[in-house]
Parts: sequence; structure tokens; C-alpha cells
Amino acid sequence: MGGVENYLVEAGKELLIKVVAQTLPSYSMSCFLLPKTFSLEYVSDLIDSESYTWKESVLEFIFSLEDCEVINLIPLSSRLPPDRMIRHYDSKGLFSAKSAYVLARDRILQINNGASSSTLSQSSSEFWSSIWKAHVPAKVKVCMWRACSDILPTHSRLQTRGVSLVDNCVLCGLEGYGLQAFHAANPCQKTITRQLALPRWTPPSPGWLKVNVDGPFHVATNTGGIGMVIRDFLGHFVAGHAAPLTHECSPEQVEVMAILSAVHFIHDLGFQPVIIQSDSLQVVQACNLGSPNLSIFRHLYEDIILSLEDLPCSTLHHVYREANAIAHFLARQALAPSLSDSWVAVSPDIIPNVLFSDCNHI
Repeated sequence: MGGVENYLVEAGKELLIKVVAQTLPSYSMSCFLLPKTFSLEYVSDLIDSESYTWKESVLEFIFSLEDCEVINLIPLSSRLPPDRMIRHYDSKGLFSAKSAYVLARDRILQINNGASSSTLSQSSSEFWSSIWKAHVPAKVKVCMWRACSDILPTHSRLQTRGVSLVDNCVLCGLEGYGLQAFHAANPCQKTITRQLALPRWTPPSPGWLKVNVDGPFHVATNTGGIGMVIRDFLGHFVAGHAAPLTHECSPEQVEVMAILSAVHFIHDLGFQPVIIQSDSLQVVQACNLGSPNLSIFRHLYEDIILSLEDLPCSTLHHVYREANAIAHFLARQALAPSLSDSWVAVSPDIIPNVLFSDCNHI
């Protein structure tokens, strides 16, 4: 810098570093010995203190487009809690012998295989990785793995194992339909009975309100949607809300944001006591168990827990997707055409059929 920095006090050096850092954003934090207060002040300048979102115009001025996309995916809390160290090798941010074993195993395999790995093995690894990293329920991943490994107990597979099978429907026993898939989709009475036994929405007790909430995630665009509906013990529509989400990084984050938005929506309307239901078992368990959560979404979980404390007698429960139909429908509408609206007392025109179907069995 031509030696001029030798004649500046610490405040002057900090200003000079900021100017230079803006011209070399990729190396600002790694090439300079910064004052202790610089990092916190620097980051706080990137956050809008009113909306608690990242200042995109400032980010685009300082960082590259790729860095801006990554920074925008970092969730922020309205409480602005202090930063803390987490273990990014574990989804909960906690150390465990299992995560250490997986890390050590992967490192050893990487060193041993390295350049000697064949294209075939790499393709196979990528294929299995795509299955296990898919944003679907765990039971779907296991089913996909079993199907790709050809270990599902299908008739053809069982026959190769020497199992003697009769060509009967495995559900109703009707002869001649054992290998016909269409039979289970329409004529099979057992299938119809099972469909009728699917979980359905049930009303809350008199005096209570039930809030159903959902949040789907779109991987390609890193966007999501929020859908929620509030009904009374008669199944009557009380209120609802739908809104799109941007800069989301995972299905978990969208589900967390959906529940947090529902809690804030309930609080703003002054409704209580309420039963909140979500079809995300992972998020509901994380909120109710109260165990340490050091994941990147920990402050959002803390926001939900603290906000629920302001709603006495209100509870959060898991519900199956079939019993969460209206919330799921509104969330999908918010995700696709970017629907954003709130309704009180009068239900929106887009859900009467779903609302009638959901409450017809009451």
C-alpha cells in the first residue's frame, strides 16, 4: 500500500482495509489481519435491520454472483442471535462417533481410490448418491434402493427364489389377477377399502382452533411456498395464508419457515388456544424434543420454540400428508404461480372443493 498504512491509526487502517477489501472480495477475510470488531461490523452492514434479510444490492456490489447466491441461502433470525461454532459434518451440528466414522471412512476411500477410480465406479457412486440425497421421505429412498437392487418381493423375484406362487391378487385373492397392476388401481375391493382408511383431517375440540401448515421446496430454483389454513371444531374456515419463499436451501428450511410463519400469523390475529399440525415429522420432533440443535437452522428452531411460549396452551403435532391437504394445496399454489395473500372468515375461491372434501366426513 506504499507505506501509507504505517501512518494511520487503527480506525484509519480499518477504513483503508474496507476500501481495498471491496475491490478484492474473494480474499478480504483471508489476506488481512483485521481488527476484532471488523468482522461483526462488516457482516452487520450486509443485513437489513428492518426486514432481517440480506441486502442484495450491497452483496452484488461486494461479492461475486456465485458468492451472493450462497450468502442469500444463509437463514437469518429476527432476534439476530450471536454466532457459534457448529460441526457441519452432522445435520444437527453435533459430534457423534458415527459422523466421525463416516468422515474417516470417506477420507480413507478418497485417498486409496483417488486417481485409480474407474469411470464406472464413479458413475455408480454418483447414481447411488443421487438416490440417498433426493429430497423425498426416507421410506421412498429405501424403496428406490431396493427396486434398483432388484430385491423387492415381487412375484417374478420370488419365483427365482423357488417360491411357488398362485396367480391370485395378493389383496383380495381374486384368481387371474396376481400379476396385473391395473387390478389394484380400480376393481380391487381391498385397495378401495385401504384408500378409505387413509388418515383424514379431524376437527379440534370445541373452543380450540386447528392450524394446518405445509411448505414444499423446489430444488432447481431454491424456492419454496407457505400454505396454512385455520379451522374451528365444526370444520368452518377461520383464516388462511399463502406466500412464496425465495433463497431457501433445503426442504427442512422451508418447513421450518412455514411453521414459524404460522406461529406469527396466529399471534398477529390473536387466536388461541390452537393446535398446529405439520406433515414434516423431522421438524416437529426437533421443536418438541428440546434436544440441543446446532444445525444451520438452529436459530429458526429457537424462534419457533420462543414464539410458541407466547401462545399458552398451543401445541405442535405431526400429521400425515393426507390429513394436511388444504395446507399442501395452498403451499403448492404459492410455489407455482407465486400466490401471496391472506384470508380471514371468507375462504379463497381456489379451495372450496378441497375444503368440502376434507370436511365431508365430519
